[in-house]
Amino acid sequence: MPIYHRPSNGQTLIEPARSRLATTERPVADSFDIRLITPQGKVMDTKATYAVLPAHDGQIGVMHGQSPLVMRLGLGELRVDVAPTGGQGAGPAGSRYFVIEGGFAQVLNNRLSILTTRAASAETLSVPEATKELTAAREARPATLAQADKNTLDQERARVKLRLAAQHGGKL
Repeated sequence: MPIYHRPSNGQTLIEPARSRLATTERPVADSFDIRLITPQGKVMDTKATYAVLPAHDGQIGVMHGQSPLVMRLGLGELRVDVAPTGGQGAGPAGSRYFVIEGGFAQVLNNRLSILTTRAASAETLSVPEATKELTAAREARPATLAQADKNTLDQERARVKLRLAAQHGGKL
């Protein structure tokens, strides 16, 4: 319903109605559960306030109250803003970064479940190792189309690792 105002100059001003959401906004600190799982086991199970995932067609952000969603994941950087309450594998509040590769993610009832082929925390990455991987991938000479596709993926993985190691506290 619009809100009418009559300022001192006699004109009637109409403001758009405020949505119900504006009057019932949640605090920024609202959190949701997040689980990061690989074939080797659970990598992280904690509470987060925000997460950015590498979907197969771009990045997508997830927050508390997110609508249900299922997505295919690509290769890229996963950022998790850990809530102050934390949980297994969370450490202190703050952002955690991972390189993930492929898989699926589901958002349902304030829970983000990430099933991925590979996941490596930025803290475990090193700049020299990532540089070595990138150099090896660049120097490879694939003989078949399948080898060329694998080589392209290897180069992209090494670039993501190098970026995360350099920017987010990886070993130097």
